[in-house]
Amino acid sequence: MNDARVEKLLGMREGLARMGYSEGKNIDFITANARSRPEDLDRLAAELIVRNLVL
Repeated sequence: MNDARVEKLLGMREGLARMGYSEGKNIDFITANARSRPEDLDRLAAELIVRNLVL
């Protein structure tokens, strides 16, 4: 993630916190970075789906 995306994620976290969501309590954030390689997006998405199924 570049700096602009990090800022957006932080803003989303802050907004969700104002609505009562607390990381580790009732919400978790998992990020993945394709490092500007679109060919990696399908694999990363699949990994996130599998991780969510295991949790």
